[in-house]
Amino acid sequence: MTASGATGRPGHSDTYVEHFLSDLPDAALAVDSSGRIVAANELVHQLLGFADGALEGASIEELVPDDARAQHAGRRRAFQAQPSARHMGGGLILRARRADGIELPVSISLAPLDDAITVAIVHDRTMAVHALQEVQDRLEVEMLAASIASSLAGATGGELDLAIDAGLHEICERLLADQALLYVTSDDGERLELTNEWCAPDLDPTTGRIVSLPRAPFGWAAPKLQRGEAVYVPRPDDLPATAGAEAAFMVEHGIRSALTIPLGAREDYEGTFSLRWRREPAPWDESRTDMVRLLGNVFLAAHRRRQAESIRDASEARHKSLVDTLAAGVVLVRRGDGCVVSANPSAARILGFADGDLVGTDLLSNDVGLVSRDGSPVSAEQRRRLLATEPDDTTLDLGYRRADGTMVWIEVRSVRLVLGGEEHLAVSFIDVTDRRDAEALLVARAMHDPLTGLPNRLLLGEHTRATLARAGRNGSTTALLFFDLDRFKRINDRYGHATGDALLTGVAHRVQAELRAGDLFARIGGDEFVAVLSELGDEAEAGVLAERLQAALTRPVQVDGVEHQVSASIGLATASADEAGALTVDDLLRRADRAMYAAKRSGRARWVTWTDALVSAAQHREELEVELHQSLLAGDFTLRYQPVLDLSSGGLVGAEALVRWNHPRRGMLEPAEFLDVAEDTGLIVPLGQWVLEEACATAMSWPEHLWIAVNLSARQIGSNDAASRVRRVLEDTGLDPGRLHLELTETALIEGSHSAIGDITALRELGAAIGLDDFGTGYSSMTYLHTLPLTFLKIDRSFVSELDDPAAHRATTIVDMVLRLAERFELEVIAEGVETDVQASRLRGLGCRFVQGFLYAPPLSADELARRIAADQPA
Repeated sequence: MTASGATGRPGHSDTYVEHFLSDLPDAALAVDSSGRIVAANELVHQLLGFADGALEGASIEELVPDDARAQHAGRRRAFQAQPSARHMGGGLILRARRADGIELPVSISLAPLDDAITVAIVHDRTMAVHALQEVQDRLEVEMLAASIASSLAGATGGELDLAIDAGLHEICERLLADQALLYVTSDDGERLELTNEWCAPDLDPTTGRIVSLPRAPFGWAAPKLQRGEAVYVPRPDDLPATAGAEAAFMVEHGIRSALTIPLGAREDYEGTFSLRWRREPAPWDESRTDMVRLLGNVFLAAHRRRQAESIRDASEARHKSLVDTLAAGVVLVRRGDGCVVSANPSAARILGFADGDLVGTDLLSNDVGLVSRDGSPVSAEQRRRLLATEPDDTTLDLGYRRADGTMVWIEVRSVRLVLGGEEHLAVSFIDVTDRRDAEALLVARAMHDPLTGLPNRLLLGEHTRATLARAGRNGSTTALLFFDLDRFKRINDRYGHATGDALLTGVAHRVQAELRAGDLFARIGGDEFVAVLSELGDEAEAGVLAERLQAALTRPVQVDGVEHQVSASIGLATASADEAGALTVDDLLRRADRAMYAAKRSGRARWVTWTDALVSAAQHREELEVELHQSLLAGDFTLRYQPVLDLSSGGLVGAEALVRWNHPRRGMLEPAEFLDVAEDTGLIVPLGQWVLEEACATAMSWPEHLWIAVNLSARQIGSNDAASRVRRVLEDTGLDPGRLHLELTETALIEGSHSAIGDITALRELGAAIGLDDFGTGYSSMTYLHTLPLTFLKIDRSFVSELDDPAAHRATTIVDMVLRLAERFELEVIAEGVETDVQASRLRGLGCRFVQGFLYAPPLSADELARRIAADQPA
């Protein structure tokens, strides 16, 4: 790319648009006012499955499904009428159509390039949609299993068979299957017998039906079944060549997809549960098949119970009545006085009585330990139904406290009958304690984080709402602490996710141990946690607790014998009793989140309290992000060049390129006002690429002995393609690699992690000089002398400024040490921020050769530097 004037302002030609799009980190394309695509980068071609260049000239509506084109065209025209940078669809997930016709979930960000061109950045949301669908599918299957188990729990004998058939029907309807078959081991243990099945009414159930199979697995699927694995066949064509018989069977009987799950232990499995899709292939992928195993196990449990009941009935039929053999408790009660006339053994066992002791007791009086499902006393309506005052086929869920103090949960049904001219109640009940515990476990799983066991976002919301309501009543203060672990990604990258998970669990336990009873600690994302502090006296008490938690995190966490230093940025938001009624959970979370980001921007490892000023700062930052994006499109950036001089000769040796933002409203902005936002949003990559291109192009107009220095950010050197980007710029501009000096900060090296070392090595192999900026200010500066192929160091201005003071022995010692180290490692040294003759004199005396600073020249425009270079040339 050639130089384009003193400001470096790029035009809006097709070439510029193409270069701009190619530098963006996401899939992007540019559209004119008619909806025609004028340019598209390689990433969007890959995302949508088009050959490179195939999208140029096409209508943007061709990438939208037919049923959404009119709506999309309306949105596009509305945006072009009043353009501004925003998300298309208000943050909704939209649909795009790939080249192969497959629809793809995406979100789109729009920004005007000028009056005629709009840039659209396309984000693939497939993983988000699939993850959500997988969670929904799993919860649906678990709830379905709980529902079927509940139905089977109360059924016996013939009722159990009907209940199993009904359960198979319900599963097929939920999973869009056409046929379900349940095979269980025969009495002799030699075969699998078809005991239950369901088939869609409009299909022949006998097609492909096999009523009896050898128990030992055979054929292509045998190894999987023997290992206890599910066998899923999406289509007959997907079967291997060794499964020819199975494929022929599926084709012959019109089976489009099939799933078989072994039930029971791997070595001694007790049956199989199979689903068939005969009209259409199964509408899911193989990763979800294990969820169906839960449903199969529900039927296996029912079969085991049916088998046990059958054996028991056969052995005891000669000695006991039918009532005595029931698993359900059955008692006969005189309705007049509530006295138990008779009771079967199951009733005594369930209610905690010895055989025979239940007869003669009063089960219906108010003194009996019956409670409602929520633990409250039995209501008048429940007692009326228990006494069967009116015909009613419904059941009651009640709890009964046994004599030993344990609670059993029972499902009760009463029937009124007359015996010997006297009214009685036949009360039957089953023990549903296990089912209730299973339901509670499902609820707990839905409300807790599986890794740490902490409450998740759902439980956090419920708890916080209840805490705010209670605070409004009792006049207390509520606080939210939003935790985000600092540089957690570095640990994952270096030690692996297993170590990262162990570290998260360790942090969770440590913070929980510091909280008070009644407080809650939740994990809401990867390395994000929230603590809810209740019943506080005031905001100051919340600050004391935040300080204590921050201190607890400073202690190292040990994982597999390795100590890891952990810190967190914490945002604190409080709600007084007066505010509790007006604030929602989202309001309080949003405040704590903004305070946390303020803590990160302030240097991490600290806590910050939310204030109104933070809202203004957050809004300003959001506005700055949008303006930064727009100005990058509009070319509102320019470069300044600060000369670097040789102290011994006073001549120029090179210059450092420094970016400035010519803001449309605020004028010329220094890097400190916008570079951190560019880093956070990823826009530093296209911005840094433009700086590199512009600086190299400008340096080509200088004498060949002068070099140009360019700063590289963490995002640029951790991307694994830094060397290829720099090589392309050098080739495009023709600049000798030896004239390019690349400056890195210790922060960039830390953020770039281990991948940065490979990039830096590749850059040095190109021939570029590599330097460490602000040397001596970080903890790891000495380490980088050994691990990186450096060619020069820059002494930080904080040390140089202290040289004005004759008593500043510390600064003099540090500068002298840096110069001696550099000599040992054969590195050049540049002192930056030189502003006084005293500083220059002392640097010269210490042996420092190269300097830059306002004493010699401020950052200059390209034209100003050109005149300075011309003035330095010999006449």
